[in-house]
Amino acid sequence: MTLRARVAVKITPAIVASLLLAAGCADNSDPEAPSVGSSGGEGAQSGKSDPVPTASAGAAPGQSSSWDPQAWEPTVQITPPEFIDVELQNYHQQKLESGAQALGSTQPPEVALIRWSEGSVEYASNMTTCLQDAGFPAVQEGQTYYFDPGVHVSQEDSLSLASYVCDGQYMMHPVYGQGWSDSQAGLVYDYWVEYYIPCMRANGHNIQDNEKPSRESYVSAFNSGQRISWWPNEWSQRLPADERETMEAVCPQYPPDAVLYGQ
Repeated sequence: MTLRARVAVKITPAIVASLLLAAGCADNSDPEAPSVGSSGGEGAQSGKSDPVPTASAGAAPGQSSSWDPQAWEPTVQITPPEFIDVELQNYHQQKLESGAQALGSTQPPEVALIRWSEGSVEYASNMTTCLQDAGFPAVQEGQTYYFDPGVHVSQEDSLSLASYVCDGQYMMHPVYGQGWSDSQAGLVYDYWVEYYIPCMRANGHNIQDNEKPSRESYVSAFNSGQRISWWPNEWSQRLPADERETMEAVCPQYPPDAVLYGQ
Protein backbone atom coordinates (compact mmCIF):
# COMPACT_ATOMS: atom_id res chain seq x y z
CA MET A 1 0.00 0.00 0.00
CA THR A 2 1.35 3.40 -0.91
CA LEU A 3 0.30 6.55 0.88
CA ARG A 4 0.23 9.82 -1.01
CA ALA A 5 1.04 12.33 1.66
CA ARG A 6 0.46 16.06 1.43
CA VAL A 7 1.94 18.05 4.28
CA ALA A 8 0.48 21.53 4.43
CA VAL A 9 2.62 24.09 6.19
CA LYS A 10 -0.37 26.22 6.79
CA ILE A 11 0.33 29.00 9.21
CA THR A 12 -2.69 28.83 11.38
CA PRO A 13 -2.53 29.71 15.04
CA ALA A 14 -0.67 27.25 17.25
CA ILE A 15 0.28 25.21 14.21
CA VAL A 16 3.70 25.36 12.66
CA ALA A 17 4.32 22.61 10.12
CA SER A 18 3.68 18.99 10.91
CA LEU A 19 6.52 17.71 13.05
CA LEU A 20 5.61 14.10 12.53
CA LEU A 21 3.75 12.39 9.75
CA ALA A 22 1.68 9.70 11.34
CA ALA A 23 1.08 6.83 8.97
CA GLY A 24 3.07 8.64 6.38
CA CYS A 25 0.78 11.65 6.12
CA ALA A 26 -0.39 14.66 8.05
CA ASP A 27 -3.95 15.35 9.11
CA ASN A 28 -4.98 17.38 6.12
CA SER A 29 -8.51 16.25 5.42
CA ASP A 30 -10.28 18.03 2.64
CA PRO A 31 -12.65 20.82 3.64
CA GLU A 32 -16.23 20.62 2.51
CA ALA A 33 -16.22 21.12 -1.24
CA PRO A 34 -17.12 24.75 -1.91
CA SER A 35 -19.87 25.43 -4.40
CA VAL A 36 -19.24 27.99 -7.08
CA GLY A 37 -21.67 30.88 -7.06
CA SER A 38 -22.06 34.58 -6.55
CA SER A 39 -20.99 36.42 -3.46
CA GLY A 40 -23.68 36.88 -0.88
CA GLY A 41 -21.90 37.99 2.30
CA GLU A 42 -22.46 41.32 3.96
CA GLY A 43 -19.90 40.94 6.77
CA ALA A 44 -18.29 44.11 8.03
CA GLN A 45 -15.25 45.17 6.09
CA SER A 46 -11.98 46.45 7.51
CA GLY A 47 -12.58 49.98 6.26
CA LYS A 48 -10.39 49.70 3.17
CA SER A 49 -11.69 49.27 -0.34
CA ASP A 50 -10.61 46.39 -2.57
CA PRO A 51 -7.21 47.15 -4.08
CA VAL A 52 -6.75 48.14 -7.67
CA PRO A 53 -4.64 45.38 -9.25
CA THR A 54 -1.15 46.40 -10.21
CA ALA A 55 -1.20 46.59 -13.98
CA SER A 56 1.48 44.94 -16.07
CA ALA A 57 2.32 46.05 -19.56
CA GLY A 58 -0.10 44.50 -22.00
CA ALA A 59 -2.13 42.74 -19.32
CA ALA A 60 -5.89 42.81 -19.56
CA PRO A 61 -7.94 43.30 -16.37
CA GLY A 62 -8.31 40.03 -14.51
CA GLN A 63 -5.26 38.39 -15.99
CA SER A 64 -2.85 36.77 -13.55
CA SER A 65 -0.06 39.15 -14.52
CA SER A 66 -2.10 42.14 -13.34
CA TRP A 67 -2.08 41.04 -9.69
CA ASP A 68 0.85 41.45 -7.33
CA PRO A 69 0.54 40.28 -3.69
CA GLN A 70 3.56 42.38 -2.77
CA ALA A 71 1.60 45.50 -3.72
CA TRP A 72 -1.06 44.90 -1.06
CA GLU A 73 -0.66 47.43 1.76
CA PRO A 74 -2.01 46.54 5.19
CA THR A 75 -3.12 49.15 7.71
CA VAL A 76 -1.85 46.99 10.58
CA GLN A 77 1.88 47.01 11.27
CA ILE A 78 3.18 43.96 13.11
CA THR A 79 6.06 44.28 15.56
CA PRO A 80 7.81 40.91 15.95
CA PRO A 81 8.70 39.66 19.42
CA GLU A 82 12.35 39.45 20.39
CA PHE A 83 14.03 36.38 21.89
CA ILE A 84 17.29 36.06 23.77
CA ASP A 85 19.52 33.02 23.24
CA VAL A 86 18.35 31.11 26.28
CA GLU A 87 14.72 31.54 25.22
CA LEU A 88 15.52 30.17 21.78
CA GLN A 89 17.35 27.21 23.29
CA ASN A 90 14.44 26.43 25.61
CA TYR A 91 11.95 26.74 22.76
CA HIS A 92 13.95 24.31 20.62
CA GLN A 93 14.22 21.80 23.46
CA GLN A 94 10.52 22.02 24.32
CA LYS A 95 9.54 21.45 20.70
CA LEU A 96 11.84 18.44 20.53
CA GLU A 97 10.28 17.00 23.67
CA SER A 98 6.79 17.48 22.27
CA GLY A 99 7.86 15.87 19.01
CA ALA A 100 9.36 12.89 20.86
CA GLN A 101 6.09 12.36 22.72
CA ALA A 102 4.17 12.40 19.46
CA LEU A 103 6.73 10.00 18.05
CA GLY A 104 6.12 7.68 20.98
CA SER A 105 9.81 7.46 21.74
CA THR A 106 11.34 7.54 25.21
CA GLN A 107 14.85 7.69 23.73
CA PRO A 108 14.65 9.87 20.62
CA PRO A 109 17.87 10.64 18.76
CA GLU A 110 19.74 13.76 19.74
CA VAL A 111 19.11 16.51 17.23
CA ALA A 112 21.13 19.70 16.98
CA LEU A 113 19.74 22.81 15.34
CA ILE A 114 21.50 23.56 12.06
CA ARG A 115 19.65 26.81 11.45
CA TRP A 116 16.26 28.33 12.11
CA SER A 117 13.76 28.41 9.26
CA GLU A 118 12.77 32.03 8.76
CA GLY A 119 9.21 31.65 7.54
CA SER A 120 6.96 29.01 6.05
CA VAL A 121 8.47 28.94 2.56
CA GLU A 122 11.98 28.48 3.92
CA TYR A 123 10.73 25.80 6.32
CA ALA A 124 9.07 23.90 3.47
CA SER A 125 12.27 24.18 1.43
CA ASN A 126 14.45 22.96 4.29
CA MET A 127 12.14 20.07 5.13
CA THR A 128 11.87 19.06 1.49
CA THR A 129 15.63 18.94 1.01
CA CYS A 130 16.23 17.19 4.34
CA LEU A 131 13.61 14.52 3.67
CA GLN A 132 14.95 14.00 0.16
CA ASP A 133 18.41 13.44 1.67
CA ALA A 134 16.78 10.88 3.98
CA GLY A 135 15.48 9.00 0.94
CA PHE A 136 11.88 10.23 0.74
CA PRO A 137 10.36 11.74 -2.44
CA ALA A 138 9.49 15.12 -0.95
CA VAL A 139 8.35 17.91 -3.25
CA GLN A 140 7.97 21.55 -2.26
CA GLU A 141 4.91 23.54 -3.30
CA GLY A 142 5.12 27.08 -1.97
CA GLN A 143 4.51 26.95 1.77
CA THR A 144 3.84 23.21 1.72
CA TYR A 145 5.58 19.97 0.87
CA TYR A 146 4.25 16.59 -0.15
CA PHE A 147 5.48 13.23 -1.45
CA ASP A 148 5.35 12.21 -5.10
CA PRO A 149 5.10 9.34 -5.58
CA GLY A 150 3.62 8.47 -2.23
CA VAL A 151 5.34 6.82 0.71
CA HIS A 152 4.73 3.10 1.28
CA VAL A 153 2.98 2.23 4.53
CA SER A 154 5.95 0.08 5.52
CA GLN A 155 8.04 3.27 5.68
CA GLU A 156 5.74 5.20 7.99
CA ASP A 157 7.91 4.78 11.08
CA SER A 158 11.04 5.74 9.18
CA LEU A 159 9.27 8.80 7.76
CA SER A 160 8.06 9.89 11.19
CA LEU A 161 11.57 9.61 12.57
CA ALA A 162 13.09 11.47 9.62
CA SER A 163 10.48 14.21 10.02
CA TYR A 164 11.36 14.55 13.70
CA VAL A 165 15.05 14.88 12.90
CA CYS A 166 14.57 17.29 10.00
CA ASP A 167 12.24 19.50 12.03
CA GLY A 168 14.76 19.59 14.86
CA GLN A 169 17.52 20.60 12.47
CA TYR A 170 15.51 23.26 10.63
CA MET A 171 12.83 24.22 13.14
CA MET A 172 10.62 27.20 12.42
CA HIS A 173 11.84 30.24 14.33
CA PRO A 174 9.44 31.05 17.20
CA VAL A 175 8.61 34.37 15.56
CA TYR A 176 6.82 32.29 12.92
CA GLY A 177 6.02 29.21 14.94
CA GLN A 178 3.57 30.55 17.48
CA GLY A 179 -0.10 31.41 17.26
CA TRP A 180 -1.31 34.62 15.67
CA SER A 181 -1.99 37.63 17.83
CA ASP A 182 -5.26 39.51 17.44
CA SER A 183 -3.44 42.02 15.25
CA GLN A 184 -2.18 39.26 12.97
CA ALA A 185 -5.62 37.65 12.78
CA GLY A 186 -7.06 41.00 11.73
CA LEU A 187 -4.32 41.51 9.17
CA VAL A 188 -5.03 38.12 7.58
CA TYR A 189 -8.77 38.88 7.55
CA ASP A 190 -8.04 42.14 5.73
CA TYR A 191 -5.79 40.37 3.25
CA TRP A 192 -8.40 37.74 2.42
CA VAL A 193 -11.14 40.33 1.96
CA GLU A 194 -9.08 42.98 0.17
CA TYR A 195 -6.71 40.90 -1.95
CA TYR A 196 -7.08 37.11 -1.91
CA ILE A 197 -10.80 36.81 -2.64
CA PRO A 198 -10.86 39.57 -5.33
CA CYS A 199 -7.72 38.10 -6.89
CA MET A 200 -9.17 34.60 -7.06
CA ARG A 201 -12.41 35.93 -8.53
CA ALA A 202 -10.53 37.98 -11.12
CA ASN A 203 -8.79 34.78 -12.19
CA GLY A 204 -11.95 32.77 -12.65
CA HIS A 205 -12.54 31.31 -9.17
CA ASN A 206 -15.79 32.78 -7.90
CA ILE A 207 -15.29 32.29 -4.19
CA GLN A 208 -18.41 32.68 -2.09
CA ASP A 209 -18.16 34.71 1.07
CA ASN A 210 -21.75 34.52 2.28
CA GLU A 211 -20.53 33.02 5.56
CA LYS A 212 -17.91 35.70 6.09
CA PRO A 213 -18.03 37.03 9.67
CA SER A 214 -17.46 40.65 10.53
CA ARG A 215 -13.87 41.62 11.13
CA GLU A 216 -14.61 42.49 14.75
CA SER A 217 -16.28 39.18 15.55
CA TYR A 218 -13.61 37.17 13.70
CA VAL A 219 -10.73 38.82 15.56
CA SER A 220 -12.37 38.89 18.99
CA ALA A 221 -13.13 35.16 18.84
CA PHE A 222 -9.88 34.08 17.20
CA ASN A 223 -7.89 33.36 20.34
CA SER A 224 -10.82 32.02 22.28
CA GLY A 225 -12.70 28.75 22.44
CA GLN A 226 -15.31 30.27 20.13
CA ARG A 227 -12.98 30.75 17.17
CA ILE A 228 -14.93 31.23 13.94
CA SER A 229 -13.95 28.65 11.37
CA TRP A 230 -13.74 30.87 8.29
CA TRP A 231 -10.83 30.02 6.00
CA PRO A 232 -11.56 31.17 2.43
CA ASN A 233 -8.09 30.01 1.39
CA GLU A 234 -9.46 26.46 1.50
CA TRP A 235 -10.57 27.13 -2.04
CA SER A 236 -6.97 27.08 -3.22
CA GLN A 237 -6.48 23.67 -1.67
CA ARG A 238 -9.25 22.27 -3.86
CA LEU A 239 -7.54 23.18 -7.12
CA PRO A 240 -5.58 20.68 -9.24
CA ALA A 241 -1.88 20.68 -8.38
CA ASP A 242 -0.70 22.56 -11.47
CA GLU A 243 -3.36 25.25 -11.15
CA ARG A 244 -2.85 25.53 -7.41
CA GLU A 245 0.85 26.17 -7.91
CA THR A 246 0.12 28.83 -10.53
CA MET A 247 -2.49 30.58 -8.41
CA GLU A 248 -0.30 30.48 -5.29
CA ALA A 249 2.15 32.79 -7.04
CA VAL A 250 -0.61 35.21 -8.03
CA CYS A 251 -3.14 34.90 -5.21
CA PRO A 252 -1.21 33.48 -2.22
CA GLN A 253 -3.35 32.04 0.54
CA TYR A 254 -1.69 34.28 3.12
CA PRO A 255 0.03 37.68 3.06
CA PRO A 256 3.82 37.69 2.72
CA ASP A 257 5.68 36.56 5.83
CA ALA A 258 7.43 39.93 6.01
CA VAL A 259 4.02 41.56 6.43
CA LEU A 260 2.37 38.94 8.64
CA TYR A 261 5.30 38.65 11.02
CA GLY A 262 6.81 42.11 10.75
CA GLN A 263 10.18 40.86 9.58
